[in-house]
Amino acid sequence: MATHIATRLSRYIGDDLTENISRGMRHWYGPPIPVLVPGGRIYAVRGGDFCGAMKGGRFSTLADYMVERTKRVTRNWVARQRRTANMGFSSLSDLIAEATTGGKSQILAWVKAGTAGVVGRSNSLFNVGAWPAASGVGGTTGTGRACTRTTTGAMTQVDATGGDTLHVVTVPCYQASVAGQVLLMYDRLWDMTHTMTVDPRSCDAANPPTRYQTAALAPGNFFSGEVTTVLPAATPTITIDYIDQDGNNVTGPGLSTIASAAAVNTIPFTLPNWFYPLNSADQGLRSLQNSANAINLSAAMASGVVSWFIGHPLAFLPAPAANTPLIMDGINSAFNLSRIYDGACLAFLELFKSATTATNWWGSVQLVSG
Repeated sequence: MATHIATRLSRYIGDDLTENISRGMRHWYGPPIPVLVPGGRIYAVRGGDFCGAMKGGRFSTLADYMVERTKRVTRNWVARQRRTANMGFSSLSDLIAEATTGGKSQILAWVKAGTAGVVGRSNSLFNVGAWPAASGVGGTTGTGRACTRTTTGAMTQVDATGGDTLHVVTVPCYQASVAGQVLLMYDRLWDMTHTMTVDPRSCDAANPPTRYQTAALAPGNFFSGEVTTVLPAATPTITIDYIDQDGNNVTGPGLSTIASAAAVNTIPFTLPNWFYPLNSADQGLRSLQNSANAINLSAAMASGVVSWFIGHPLAFLPAPAANTPLIMDGINSAFNLSRIYDGACLAFLELFKSATTATNWWGSVQLVSG
């Protein structure tokens, strides 16, 4: 993490938060993940470094920037936009027309009461309320479920119609009650409940994911899990049988260790602590295999339940200061009009906790179709 981009980002959002994101990406295998900061197009990349271009971070922090710009951003944002747009809109004028006179804009809010955790570890917000509602346990054991916009816990956006596609325009406002936190917004593709006394855990793949299922789109899909019943004091390793981005059946490496006594809502891995590392040649997975050893522990556990899931990352949302509203645009940033596919199950992970304290989150995201 020695590039000038990392140095500027560190000055902008803080050393600890930058290092946490960097550490969480050191074993990453997929494409770069956008880091939402105003005035820059920053991506976190495999190996833990950052790339892109950044106007801020020379002299001021993100908090300084937000104090100076929040009052003006609503009035001036149009004048600062790029003159060309991503797929779905022929121009910035077309995007504005679709969002205003076209009536194709929607704003989705979230309010999440997080739970306590371990410093440096990660939590899931899928099973906490108040909005969207807590999901509860995952899909049926041995079969799983394909998660969609109607799955309890999803953001329930309205899909685009008439041949349009749906895109992120801005995150109008979000904040955390504890400083030094970071969210990962992701599309939850599939999940399955696993009682950890059963080993190995078969999966018949009857309800596979439906999004990001081609060689071009599957890179970046990750496998993870959230504890729904506290785990015992044991540390088995885990391997999975999965279908890689190219459609090949492979067995993953046994590099992930289950965290001892992992609490409810925590991600049950040690390091890397928010996803299962795939084989070195792979950049993502499409689904688990139809296999008797789909999920294989080195030893069964005495108790506990985990909801395993497959997700696709959309963006990191850093929150360096407590109770400080942040505004992030999806046009000038690295999150440039990112597409939200039909049926997407939008959800959040709380990564690399800076404190054991439970963090409350609230925010919103604006989507426009065109």
